[in-house]
Amino acid sequence: MVKFIKTVCVFLFVAAVGIFGFVAYGMTSIPDEIIVLNDRSVLTGGIFTAERAHDEKNTQRASITGENADNYTVNISLLNIIPIKSSHVSVSQRHYVIPSGEIFGLKLYSNGVMVVGTNDVPTENGSVNPAKSAGLKVGDIIVSVGGTKVNSSTQVSELFGKCSGEQVILSVLRQDGLVEIRLTPVKCSTDNRYKVGIWIRDSAAGIGTITYYDTNSGIFGSLGHAVCDVDTAQIIPILNGEAVTARITGCYKGKNGTAGELCGVFSGGSIGNIMINGENGVYGIADTSKLEKRNVIPVATPSETKEGKAQIISTVDGNGAKYYDIEITKIYKDSGSVRNMAVKVTDPELIGKTGGIVQGMSGSPIIQNGMLVGAVTHVFINDSLQGYAIFAENMLSTSDYLYDYLYKEAS
Repeated sequence: MVKFIKTVCVFLFVAAVGIFGFVAYGMTSIPDEIIVLNDRSVLTGGIFTAERAHDEKNTQRASITGENADNYTVNISLLNIIPIKSSHVSVSQRHYVIPSGEIFGLKLYSNGVMVVGTNDVPTENGSVNPAKSAGLKVGDIIVSVGGTKVNSSTQVSELFGKCSGEQVILSVLRQDGLVEIRLTPVKCSTDNRYKVGIWIRDSAAGIGTITYYDTNSGIFGSLGHAVCDVDTAQIIPILNGEAVTARITGCYKGKNGTAGELCGVFSGGSIGNIMINGENGVYGIADTSKLEKRNVIPVATPSETKEGKAQIISTVDGNGAKYYDIEITKIYKDSGSVRNMAVKVTDPELIGKTGGIVQGMSGSPIIQNGMLVGAVTHVFINDSLQGYAIFAENMLSTSDYLYDYLYKEAS
């Protein structure tokens, strides 16, 4: 009898530990926000089940946010018995795009001018720095000088030169908002021009990779990360920009401890306008007749993206965009809008050409199971074969925003 009781106790203990383990796994692995396509069932099959909640919470959500049946709450349980958690479900329509992998040139013109450095101005009374004394900082974006909107370094220099030593009011954009700075230019003793002691930048240029485009709207997405100023590492706020054709002229191969780089030159005319330089990429409108034609493919949701074999489409030499083998080694849950995956180059041909992931490959589309799942964004400095990638769906959210701005608001 005692042996039987001990056996039962051990069985119950093991069962309790197992149930607790499954509950803990469910609470940590099941996201609070779930995206499904075309109202598919959520978590069908297996030990976890989900049931749409019919309670006041859903009613309140709909009344407050204007959501409909495409957005609802589900209650998730273990074996349809033990409650685990509640998650919000959003039903999305499937996106379809054309993956690219083509290299292109970027010409970005800033909205305002960015302060990238300060220096003393020699005067008859010694060296001074009016900008630093007034509180101007590296990374500040000057949007107007004396009430005049500015977009070029030449324009700023001319306005300071015309002030004749009178105080000037600057409107300056910082991370915490717009501030007003008052400073007084001084006459430089070497050229008799009025200066304030700053280095500024009004444009940027480089090459990158187009991730995808839509022939219907003309919208394209690229890079998977923002273009940042080389000195301040801040995102360049753009007034406008141009996408141009480019060609690869060579490659500095990547190696552990050193990031490689594709070498390219602008090779011809414009292929479109750049309109957004944001955290998750560069976007605009392209003449899609000038881009390489590929088949339209579906865009995967994050939940459809799996660790394992995949391919990227990249242009790393003069032979155009090609498929290369990679592996998705890790998927990061709740990682925000960028750096959603870790990837590793496994293709011997690509490794031989570039040493792995190099600068200029940012935006290379990642294809898995016939779907666009993401784009390469960064290389690991300590391992040139590996890098980060962004979910394609996160890039599509910016494309959708641009589409609404261009077409829906216009109508």
